[in-house]
Amino acid sequence: MGSNEQLVLTVTAPGEVQIRVGDLPSPTGDEVLVLVRAVGICGTDLEIIDGTIDPEFVNYPISIGHEFAGEVVIDPRGEFAKGTRVAVEGIVPCWHCQHCREGRTNLCATYDEFGFTRDGGCSRYVLVPRRVLHPIASIHDITAATLIEPGAVVYQGLRRIQPTVGMESLVIGDGTIALLAVHLLSLWSPASIVVLGKRVAQRELALKAGATSFSTELEQHDYGLVVEASGSVAGVANAFQSVRRGGKLLLLGLTPHGATYPFPIDDAVNRDLEVQASFGYTASAWSKVVDIFNCGRYSPGFLITHQYPLLDWEKAVNSLRYEEGVRGKIVMIP
Repeated sequence: MGSNEQLVLTVTAPGEVQIRVGDLPSPTGDEVLVLVRAVGICGTDLEIIDGTIDPEFVNYPISIGHEFAGEVVIDPRGEFAKGTRVAVEGIVPCWHCQHCREGRTNLCATYDEFGFTRDGGCSRYVLVPRRVLHPIASIHDITAATLIEPGAVVYQGLRRIQPTVGMESLVIGDGTIALLAVHLLSLWSPASIVVLGKRVAQRELALKAGATSFSTELEQHDYGLVVEASGSVAGVANAFQSVRRGGKLLLLGLTPHGATYPFPIDDAVNRDLEVQASFGYTASAWSKVVDIFNCGRYSPGFLITHQYPLLDWEKAVNSLRYEEGVRGKIVMIP
């Protein structure tokens, strides 16, 4: 491999993954060259690999990795000093369409996101538009900054549903989004946070995140707030069953493409439910999570349980698919 080349983990087509040799990118204009220090992978990356994701959201071939952080190497304009630690906002808004002008950048008319439509962080270097670079304070290990992206997804949803202080809360799911929902819910001072998970091994992480209890069986109890973060039809059914009359239901989990659930319209109306679905994050939600991360109010590093070199990507993917023990965030180190 030459000095102007790098290794890039690429999904060339559904079911086809390879480490390929790519050119070393060179920044021009509004771009900054970032040295990737850590990149997280999640269930959505598995969907990209398997080809089960909604095809409108991905362009093959693609280098995955929408959760990454690193250091500035070259900024042609000199606005970012070399070595500045940064997290990269995954969704790249155009700031020209109506949605962007309204601040709803998660709905940008020209959908553009690292790891989906443009190559992501599963490589040594990535070109990044400067408008989505966010400096990171040195109080955290750089790997923890990979959890700003999923944290922004959670914060966007919680901010929209507006939990009430003292609410009894239920979080359905035991993956990264669910556990970060537990962790971030503390900002709204709930009375309790119960986690309904699938794997007993996740109990330890749920309690570290701030859960008051963890169960693999649905208990007969009505909650003021239910956060569905499992991304399963069964989870949605449990969510509607568990929210109390006049309560709030937040749908964060992304079910497989085409999955359906018979929406209980009369029940939702008669119980005066507030149902909120949430997609991705806005630029303002991202910036808020960076702020609370930098000041120490959001400390998600406890969730990182597995780290692999990029060349061991198969082990990382298999851990995400099959790990039966404690599994939080899986991070690769390019």
